[in-house]
Amino acid sequence: MTTYPDIRFKKVEGVGYDLFEVTEDCFVPSIQTIIPKGQTTDFASIPRIFWAFIPPYGRATNPSIPHDFLYEKSKTMSRIEVDKLFLVDLIRADVPIWQCVLMYTAVRWFGEKAWRKHRF
Repeated sequence: MTTYPDIRFKKVEGVGYDLFEVTEDCFVPSIQTIIPKGQTTDFASIPRIFWAFIPPYGRATNPSIPHDFLYEKSKTMSRIEVDKLFLVDLIRADVPIWQCVLMYTAVRWFGEKAWRKHRF
């Protein structure tokens, strides 16, 4: 088992988009939970047109994994708590602050559909 931010993952082959899978359980101390082996993520769901400004990979990769996991599995945290954790993790990962603000704003504006998908 690893400890966040050391998350091990690999690309899932045979799907029509970039999908990645956690290859070893990872303990996340800030939320006292384990992201299990097999959890999938597309990292930051950024439309290709914006990749020049906010790349889907890089410093934001690791913060995106717990965010995706919590959107799918959290039963105890609210959406705003999950999104705030994402912002804190982005800042800790040394993502430029203007990108942190844009990414946080994007999940607040556009994340409702993804959140609700796993709630009903």
